[in-house]
Amino acid sequence: EKTNVPADNIKIQNSAPAFMLGEVLLGATEGYQNVLAFNLISGFGTARYCNGEVINPDLWRSSFKDGIAVDYLGRRWFSKRYEEFTGHKIANIKELSSLADTDDGLGQLVFNEYSENFVTFLMQWIRYYNTDLVLIGGYNDVWDWYIPHVKDRLNDNRIRVPIKQAVHGDLATMIGAANQWK
Repeated sequence: EKTNVPADNIKIQNSAPAFMLGEVLLGATEGYQNVLAFNLISGFGTARYCNGEVINPDLWRSSFKDGIAVDYLGRRWFSKRYEEFTGHKIANIKELSSLADTDDGLGQLVFNEYSENFVTFLMQWIRYYNTDLVLIGGYNDVWDWYIPHVKDRLNDNRIRVPIKQAVHGDLATMIGAANQWK
């Protein structure tokens, strides 16, 4: 009301499904029919692409360990866990990756623990949704600190689903959000 914009001219969408739709429209999922996507930029956003449709499964709030998924897989987990090990607060994941090169393995330990959490979570949902691709957006600059471990652990468990790094980032989210108007 305060903006004088008619309500039917306003559409709101969670960023993870917008990201997923943008990646689909930009061709990142070509050849795959059942994609499980994670947008790790602002927390632990999840989306699915299945039967030509993007769905928001809200997996961030699913039960996991002693809480919910975002407690163990969201970006805040990294700083909390590193501080528990070292007493040092970090500003972001990029800082953790820099520290991991010089902190006697504590940063790598945090990434490894995250990887184990992520694998445990992925195994449940890959099987449940019969996923044929996992698409991950965000954390691109720290991909090598955790994804190789995730892939190895999935392989150890005979789960042969490709994990692909999203390449379109914020552009995909904007395109997906704009597509609500078609």
